[in-house]
Amino acid sequence: MSFNEEVKPSKSNLSRRRFLIGLVGGSATALLAACGGSQPAAQAPAAPTQAPAAQEQAPADSNNAPATEAPAATSSLSGEVSVRFFPFGTGVEEIYQGFADEFQAENPGVKVTLDLQPWDNRYPKMLADLAAGQGPDVMFITTDVLIRFANADVIAPIEDYLPAESWEGYSDALLDEVSLDGKRWFVPMDQEVPIWIANMDIMERVGYTKETLPGTWDEIREMCARVADLGDPNLWGWNYSASSTSLNTSFYPFLYQAGGRPISEDGSTPTFNSDAGVEALDFIVELFDKNWSSQQYLQPIESGQDPFTLGQQALSQHNFIATLVTLRKTVPDMRYAIGPVVSHKEAWGFGGRRSWAISKTARNIEAAAAFTAFLTRPDIMARHAEPFGTFPAKSSANELVYKDDPEIAAMAERMPQIFGEQKHKYGRDLMPLVIPEIQAAILKQKSSKQALDDAAKAVSEMFAKG
Repeated sequence: MSFNEEVKPSKSNLSRRRFLIGLVGGSATALLAACGGSQPAAQAPAAPTQAPAAQEQAPADSNNAPATEAPAATSSLSGEVSVRFFPFGTGVEEIYQGFADEFQAENPGVKVTLDLQPWDNRYPKMLADLAAGQGPDVMFITTDVLIRFANADVIAPIEDYLPAESWEGYSDALLDEVSLDGKRWFVPMDQEVPIWIANMDIMERVGYTKETLPGTWDEIREMCARVADLGDPNLWGWNYSASSTSLNTSFYPFLYQAGGRPISEDGSTPTFNSDAGVEALDFIVELFDKNWSSQQYLQPIESGQDPFTLGQQALSQHNFIATLVTLRKTVPDMRYAIGPVVSHKEAWGFGGRRSWAISKTARNIEAAAAFTAFLTRPDIMARHAEPFGTFPAKSSANELVYKDDPEIAAMAERMPQIFGEQKHKYGRDLMPLVIPEIQAAILKQKSSKQALDDAAKAVSEMFAKG
């Protein structure tokens, strides 16, 4: 299995579903959030699955997080609510069926229909379905499409329908991320947390311990040089996923670490071609020039065949907790440690910030809002987060997760060093314009500056469309 990321706008890369099956920093990245953004993913069906009528309620201790006792069924709500979600990991259908059953037990007049869809092409399909009046009532979504969906007038400002208590426990920064024009359009659900995993068998050979793992660019350079000095042509220090179709876990972390940002604060101008961007790309080019990164990462790699998974690479590229959960199960003999958040001028990693939204044409918007409020209860958030290797978006729910896993629980400290999706109308669309230019620089067809300037010119023309 490969250590890869998410989204798949093109067939040259692996999907997020495949990433969740796979492992660290490999050939292909495909956003999402996200994002964003775990255990082997459930296979998504070709067509939506419909939830059967409410059956046995999910046990209170499922997923190692306590559930609050369900209140007596006194709700006067009625109608049907369709919920679109994605293959976050193993058991996703069973977990969501449990949520549906529990909500229906509390609200016997409401029928919840589950709509599990594949990751691929998810947002164009969702937008088209909503525009045609055939979309879900409630949908799992990431902030990079907020502007497009709000401008298309297909989602409702969610704060108009959720009770005040549903907004308790969120940070101001997170609430700002789901806001546009003074309104909150999404309600946050969970947060991916970035990690870099070290192979301690290799690290110890070149003089590192768990306490001294490299974390800065210069320290990683030194580590890569030491690995190269071993003289083994089948060992590498690090990697960059040059075939990735997402910038979120490939180029953007380097850009942020160099002190740069992809887009100007007012959203009018691409800024990834700044001095910081050039410095970031120069470092990426250096990894390949000096053979510190395997040339295999110039092409997509089959799941399970990337150098890190095969024990031939000292430090993984950017990954998530979900990757670690899978690594423990699929490569149990690997002696590993979690390295620090990578830094240069700043310390940053990407983490998808995923949310719920409500369709403007929901068949019963009160019932849709009630189910959304149910999903964002701290106990439900916790039961959703832990199986899929994320943290709840509400701070009050973090104490409910990873009680038996202090290694992962400690990752909550990384929250201040996480950036999310680019909240821009063209945040996703610009990526196919930038990625080929980065590849051209790696292949020495262009300088880093020329490659990024050419990409910025193309993106500026896109932004000019309005």
